[in-house]
Amino acid sequence: MNFCSNCGAKVDPGSKFCTNCGARLEEVQNTVPSDQQVMQQVPNNQQEMQQVPNNVHQVPSTRSHNSFKNNDFVNKAVDWVKKNKIASVIAVVVLLVLFVGGYKYHQVHSSVLYGTEVTLNSDHTGYISSDSLFALDKKIAIVVAKKDGISNEIIKSISESASADDLADKINDENENDTDDKIEKYTEDLEDLQNTDLTISPDTDLIPGKKVVLKFKDQETANKLKNEYGINVHPVTVKVKGQE
Repeated sequence: MNFCSNCGAKVDPGSKFCTNCGARLEEVQNTVPSDQQVMQQVPNNQQEMQQVPNNVHQVPSTRSHNSFKNNDFVNKAVDWVKKNKIASVIAVVVLLVLFVGGYKYHQVHSSVLYGTEVTLNSDHTGYISSDSLFALDKKIAIVVAKKDGISNEIIKSISESASADDLADKINDENENDTDDKIEKYTEDLEDLQNTDLTISPDTDLIPGKKVVLKFKDQETANKLKNEYGINVHPVTVKVKGQE
């Protein structure tokens, strides 16, 4: 077997030039190539081994591809933050303000007290009108009814009540006709939850348009509404209405 003395590649007997490196072969010897010459052939052999037959289907790794894309995105984001420190701080502050503001907005507007009105007395104190108290009681009555498993027909009847007396009459009528004691339990539950006292703060030197905070006076009742019935009892800020 002949080998090229320049690169160590195999050559055919009688060849004048190496087909691998192009060197003249006058000095070609029928010897085994040196270790260095053999090593020069390794990259070519490795490339041949890495070739995949046409009949083998390679499935790309989606996870690796996505990880690369995600890492690239993170790296770009980190680079942007480093280059724009002031803008990054402002962005974080804005996000915090939006989050806190949105949370407070939700707390207030989902409170059972939201919509309750405070009216000005002649002595510049505030009071809650009977209509506002009825609206509050009806909200509580509907939520408690759903929790106690009262039928949708009765709940609809309660929601259509036009006054506090009308609401009480409908509940009492259902209580008298009830056969499974649900209405009786419901009535007992409402006795502890409705007609609760509310506090107005401040409650002196009020004028129309002044903002006051409205909340439940009895914390035990508030906790029961919140914990047992999932009712939001968060205090609300309302503007005082003028005298009626």
